[in-house]
Amino acid sequence: MSGYCVFTNSVKKEYEKRARRMGGIFPSTISVESILAWQDVCAAEYRIEEDYLCIRIYDRIEKKSYLYMPLGMYSGESFQRLIDKLYGENRKNGEELLFRDVREEEIFWYRGLSGYRVRISSNEAYSDYIYRREELEQAFEKPGERYNKRYFIRNYQPSVRHTEILDVSSCRDIVNRAFCRYHQCPSCTNGCLKDTIANFLEASDPKGTHGIIVSSNGEDIGYAAGIIQGDTFVFLFKKNCRGYRGLDEYLQTELLKELPEHVRYINYTEDMGVEGLRNYKRRLAPYYLKTRYQVSVERMG
Repeated sequence: MSGYCVFTNSVKKEYEKRARRMGGIFPSTISVESILAWQDVCAAEYRIEEDYLCIRIYDRIEKKSYLYMPLGMYSGESFQRLIDKLYGENRKNGEELLFRDVREEEIFWYRGLSGYRVRISSNEAYSDYIYRREELEQAFEKPGERYNKRYFIRNYQPSVRHTEILDVSSCRDIVNRAFCRYHQCPSCTNGCLKDTIANFLEASDPKGTHGIIVSSNGEDIGYAAGIIQGDTFVFLFKKNCRGYRGLDEYLQTELLKELPEHVRYINYTEDMGVEGLRNYKRRLAPYYLKTRYQVSVERMG
């Protein structure tokens, strides 16, 4: 669409400047690192309109475009002007004006719009799981988890290193051994887990990202990585090869140890409606769901 530029790492400073003003816990999908990691399946563009950074996504699977919540210093007047402009452009192009991953505290601005009908919906499967760091750390010291970690350490003598760009091929191999051998896809497609972790490592700023790779007997067998946003660490990737009892618990514990002291919350991202993943996240530790909303804006009359 006219006026948009391809979203690259060069926009990071503009993104962070506006994100810092807004505060609170952001959805796990809304960060430079996560947007770039999934760029093969969700092509991203951006533009700056007044003081708002607008991120537009084209989902190649759904064949649909939407925007994230614009980042900026809100006021009723400026947000109204922004929506008027975006709506006019989208209508001219025959597209619905749709916003996704809107936080509950941001719904207020849509309800205050004049001349528009706003439809708001949510899906629990795409809510983020938020844990207090100390409670998650305590959860991995329960008898069962502690036994599994000790079993893993005793039998596999693991070593841990920080993830680096050079680890792209290693992470791809872990995904292949942990996942690709067991699913039915005849060939890798856009958005493959091997591509997303590679994109993440290639595009991420080491200052804001934390990741580890666990090895045993000279072979890499698991990784976990994410980003820090304010006082929250966002888990973006975790994959471990099958057949290593205790590896999952070990990965979790070792990564949490790497985080700075100011990190108070862990955002464990959505469960995407996968029952096994949902059950796993719900039994980890006490949590609350940070709902992501979808907002559709239509002109009245």
